[in-house]
Amino acid sequence: MVLNRYFLVLTLLWVLGSVAAAEEGDIIVLVSGAYRARVNGCDCPGGMTGGLATRFKLVSELFPKRIPTGMDCGGILDLDPEGGKLASRCAFFGLARQGLRVLGVTPRDLFYGINFLKSIADSAGIQLISANLIVPESGRRIFKPWITIEIDGVRLAVTSLVNYQAGRRFTAPIGWTRIAPETVLEEILDNIPVSSDYIILLTDMSEDDLRKLLPQYPQFDLALTSSRKFKSGSSFTLGKTLVAHPRMDGQSLDWIVFHPDSPAEFNFRPLPVKAGEEPETARWLKDCLGR
Repeated sequence: MVLNRYFLVLTLLWVLGSVAAAEEGDIIVLVSGAYRARVNGCDCPGGMTGGLATRFKLVSELFPKRIPTGMDCGGILDLDPEGGKLASRCAFFGLARQGLRVLGVTPRDLFYGINFLKSIADSAGIQLISANLIVPESGRRIFKPWITIEIDGVRLAVTSLVNYQAGRRFTAPIGWTRIAPETVLEEILDNIPVSSDYIILLTDMSEDDLRKLLPQYPQFDLALTSSRKFKSGSSFTLGKTLVAHPRMDGQSLDWIVFHPDSPAEFNFRPLPVKAGEEPETARWLKDCLGR
């Protein structure tokens, strides 16, 4: 009975979704987070959902003229000791084929080391950012604090901050640590790329932490988090800041619509496997995984 209700809700979401038709002048950005390299889908409660080929089928249907640019708020890697690296590679290249251009790095993304992440991201054409991941010995940043993306003449300035808890030791044996967001925010906000139309934060901070932090920094137009600790459904607003939580494991297709004369909005469509797969992507994924 519980599963039947789950499928009913999922079907209604699939039919009704939360889809806003884009109008002239709108900018569309695909968003993701906590993907965990579920390239073949997630065996989640209620059944299989997601997967790269299912995702691309919906991307092609909703955005037939052009695949929107994408950004990810971290947690993209599969940490399975058997096949995790390969699945992670396929996730990077598969999501890049579907528009992903920026990843806000989180500690999970450094599981296989800094060099692995940088190498695979560079090969896939994905830029890495973080303002508070540093080298312990020197204190220098490992990644750029800002990246600017231009879409149809609109400039998006994107930064990333990872969660920090005072009193816990975060130095890792592979050459990185993290510092409190508050210690870098004033500096990075003083150095927002010039002529930016929207300011975006990618993070893994919890909803509670964001509710405390963001009112002090109203410069942000959008904050995307991959945290599991998010209790307000899919999105909410704090002042002018839209806070959104892409569904983990790629269980839905999520995107932001930036309107020129009204606030940005978060949209999503669930990805039940029954929606079908895009054949070319399914063949590519099979080759990528060596199956």
